[in-house]
Amino acid sequence: MKCTDEQLGELTYDPDIGWWEGRVTLASGASFVLYVHTPGRGDNSITEGARTGFEKIRSSERTAREFAASKLLSVHNDTWNEGEEIDASEFIRRLVPAAIQVWPNGNAEISFGDDNLFWGHEVGVRYRGGQFTEAVVQG
Repeated sequence: MKCTDEQLGELTYDPDIGWWEGRVTLASGASFVLYVHTPGRGDNSITEGARTGFEKIRSSERTAREFAASKLLSVHNDTWNEGEEIDASEFIRRLVPAAIQVWPNGNAEISFGDDNLFWGHEVGVRYRGGQFTEAVVQG
């Protein structure tokens, strides 16, 4: 099933996973795959919580990148850097747009490719309870 959502754009529903999938371009010009989780059990609606989480991510890409740097720069420089420390601005610049996921309750995550900062792992920044709560190396 496909739809065009005024806020989220062109979406395709995957009933096996229970999410809508699309692609969004943020104000920075960065393009991300978008996954919108649904309530489940036959309900494939996009909740107001999911919309709120998306809007927070859409308006906070730079803040999410800065949050990731504040939590993970020292991890990179202490463990993963192979002898070459970098500063926060380079860390932020090297984050490559990957995906945005939003859940019915408003939780969200923005993920980035790492440009080999963490040897090919993604960087995820999680949004819970109205704020960014953690940045993780994943995958």
